[in-house]
Amino acid sequence: MNTRGILTKSLQFIFIVILCSGLAGCGMIRGTIQRVGICILDTTILDLVDKIMDTKSGTMVQNGLAGDILLITGITELSPKNYKLLAQCALLYGAYGLFIEDENPELASELYTIGKSYGVRALCLNKKFRKGYENGDKIPALVKYVDEDYIEAVTWTALNHGLYLILNMDDPMVLINMPDVVALAERSTELQEDYFYGVGMLVMAAYYSIVPEFLGLGGGPESALKTFDKAATFSDGNLLLVDVFKARFYAPVIKDSDLFDSLLEDVLKTDSSVLKGGALLNELAKIKAKYYLEHKDDFF
Repeated sequence: MNTRGILTKSLQFIFIVILCSGLAGCGMIRGTIQRVGICILDTTILDLVDKIMDTKSGTMVQNGLAGDILLITGITELSPKNYKLLAQCALLYGAYGLFIEDENPELASELYTIGKSYGVRALCLNKKFRKGYENGDKIPALVKYVDEDYIEAVTWTALNHGLYLILNMDDPMVLINMPDVVALAERSTELQEDYFYGVGMLVMAAYYSIVPEFLGLGGGPESALKTFDKAATFSDGNLLLVDVFKARFYAPVIKDSDLFDSLLEDVLKTDSSVLKGGALLNELAKIKAKYYLEHKDDFF
């Protein structure tokens, strides 16, 4: 069954749950029906996201992802404190933003903002994080409260926040949030550096590439190269986004157009299915590699 079919079945189930909840005369029975419905529902959504992430047609997903995200968002809002659903929304908004950012940066920025908000909502299910956040404490002071149970939320919040920052580097006001991105990405790697093929490490590598070494913030080409190379080890080099990000952010810094070409050409030659459970990420990498090669003059 395709992803839309799974969602249709889910929506049918929601309707039954709502109907039964309304008809049930006893509050206890109604509450039980709703809890059972949400339990089955979040399992369905997790299975759905797994299927989306392993889809081998980036174009198909790109064309249908907006509708899927809207449906998953609606389902999530039926259970607004469900950690798993909030974290999945953060992932999907970030992924869709990556698909469209080159052609539509304004919409991508909006998607990253929404993705970050879902990630923060997930993090705020941690009582200490929520209390500090509501009191106005800064994220770098709060990430210490996040443990392994929140690895998804901290990683996808870092990804959305980092991608938004990279896309809007020309806005000085955006740069004041750089410490938040670093704190989130560092916490992700501290908790589980190989989580989701090392995405947290990949965010750090891109950050090191765009932050000049002289600022003393850990950036510079040497740090960037080491971090890109380490990020690649978590997928045995099969996460093609590592090479795409390396070409996009690192190669221009060291003014190596040949490295830019070779990395992206290799991405286009590689079978997306080499990354088990993440073929969609490699399809995304191919789309971006093609775009970057066609717009090489924008980077050199």
